[in-house]
Amino acid sequence: MGVFTIPLLSGAIVPRIKYKKLTNSRVLQSSENTHRWRPVYSPKIVIRLVFVYKILDAKHVTLRDILGVSNQFKIPIWQRTYNWRIDNVKRLYDDIVQVGQSEKEKTHFIGPITCIEKIDIDENVKTYQIIDGQQRLTTCMLILQALRNVIVEKDSNIKNRIEGWLFNQYEPDGSEEHYKLILSQEDNESFRNILKSNNNTTSNNITKIFRYITQLIYQSEINETVLWSGLKRLSLV
Repeated sequence: MGVFTIPLLSGAIVPRIKYKKLTNSRVLQSSENTHRWRPVYSPKIVIRLVFVYKILDAKHVTLRDILGVSNQFKIPIWQRTYNWRIDNVKRLYDDIVQVGQSEKEKTHFIGPITCIEKIDIDENVKTYQIIDGQQRLTTCMLILQALRNVIVEKDSNIKNRIEGWLFNQYEPDGSEEHYKLILSQEDNESFRNILKSNNNTTSNNITKIFRYITQLIYQSEINETVLWSGLKRLSLV
C-alpha cells in the first residue's frame, strides 16, 4: 500500500524520524548522523504514520470508507478539546446539504485526516490516533447522531446504517472497542451521553454544538435522506 512504518521509540518525535517501508518482518531505521539504513526488529506494537488514503489504498476515500468498517479513532491526550464554533459547524452542514441535493457532485472534499495507526495483534479493531482533522470528524459524528435521533421512527434502514458508522457493532455494547470515536477525557463523557441519548450531559461546547445541529435538522425543510446522502459523499482525499 505504500504505508510507512516506524518502530515505537521512547521519546521519539514522529515528524522528524526518517522512515522506510516495512520489509518482511523488520523495519528499516535511519541514523541521523550517517543517513544509512539499518534493520531493526519490529516490536509487537508499532506505529504507522499514515494518511487515510494510504490506509485504504484508494484514489478517493469518503467518510463511509473509514466509518463503514471496524475502525476506532482516538484523540490523543495532548490534542485540544472540541472547539468548533457555530459558524464552523453551519458551514460544514450547508456543504453536506448542498452535495446531498446535487445530481452532479459525486463527492465533496472536506480536508484530509492524518492518523497514527497503533498495531496490536491482540486487538480486533484497528485503532488510529488522530493527528489532524479531529474537529471535522467529531462534527460529522455529531451530525450522524443527531440524524439518527431524528430519523429513528421514519426510516429504520438508514438508522441501522448510521449506527454502523457510530459503533463497532460486533464489539460488546458499552466496551471501549464498541465506539468508533474516542474523544479527549474532557469531552468523552459528554459524547458518550450524546450517543446514548442521555440528557444528563454536562454543559460544554460539544453538547452545545450537538443541540444546535439537532435544531438545524428539525427546522430544516430538506428531507433527512438528503443529509444522509451528503454525509456518504464527503471525501477526505
